Amino acid sequence: MASRYCRPTDIVTSEASIQILEGTESSDPNYQRASLYDRDPAVPMKFTTTGACRLLFEFGSPQSLDAVFIPQHNLDSGLNVRVQANSIDDWGSPALNVGLTITSKDGDGHVKRPWVNLESVVTGVSSASPSASRSPSASVSPSTPGGSSQSPSASASPSISPGGTYRYWSLYIPAGNSVAPQIGEVILVETLREFVRPLTFGVTRTVVRGYIPALETEYGVKTYYDQNVKQWKYGATIYGTTADLQSMHDLMDAAHGPVYPFIFVLDDSITSDGGCYVRCSEAMCQAWAHKKVGGGTYEMPLEFEELSRGLPL
Repeated sequence: MASRYCRPTDIVTSEASIQILEGTESSDPNYQRASLYDRDPAVPMKFTTTGACRLLFEFGSPQSLDAVFIPQHNLDSGLNVRVQANSIDDWGSPALNVGLTITSKDGDGHVKRPWVNLESVVTGVSSASPSASRSPSASVSPSTPGGSSQSPSASASPSISPGGTYRYWSLYIPAGNSVAPQIGEVILVETLREFVRPLTFGVTRTVVRGYIPALETEYGVKTYYDQNVKQWKYGATIYGTTADLQSMHDLMDAAHGPVYPFIFVLDDSITSDGGCYVRCSEAMCQAWAHKKVGGGTYEMPLEFEELSRGLPL
């Protein structure tokens, strides 16, 4: 178990040219591809069909990724969603083919926040893929759906190796979701970081729920209107090294205080949930202070707040 994070500058989604190879995006400009990197997971990108959907993230040159996160979505539990990558724009048998674990919703209808760690992943895929590949030379307009119907390959004797560096990355959603898929941010992380001394104790996880109080009767009976909005907050005191102290300074500088969000994972052994899209709290940024408590150990407060994901999609 380890707690992981990235800086806002480690998120490279907006640096890619995002194309739709399968499926059709909403005609409403508020719910198109820009919603995948606008720092607002409550406003998703919307597809219009329950058929197979494929997003392509093309970088100008090979790009390494340590992790991929989806903090908000409406995907069904058990759906075989794949993170794929290749050196060419061909998805018949991609060099990297890793599953995102989609599990059941919480009791209030909110989804888990799946992610995949690509630092060491299964990259082998079957050479006998049932899908046809799209020619690397075929042109697909960013605003026009296209490409062949391609499904992820089944693995055959996969080998373990680092995720690798690829020019083309893809999120594949197979046909069969109960409703047209909606994705609130796809967070591509170039560098997944870790404190020298992990957060192993004294961590608080707070759930903040929004509600609207109504009138109270003369008999003391209260009624509340349900907003069904909830956010997670994380608080801890880090007893870290000089390197950890510098890491905290670097994180808050890159985040410009509470302005820019980033990823925080409390326990990286759990990838079906916990990829939390957070920002530094105002209280933490306004008066952040550390204390040297002996030797090379520093006592440092940490307080992160999740960006609201709004209502369940």
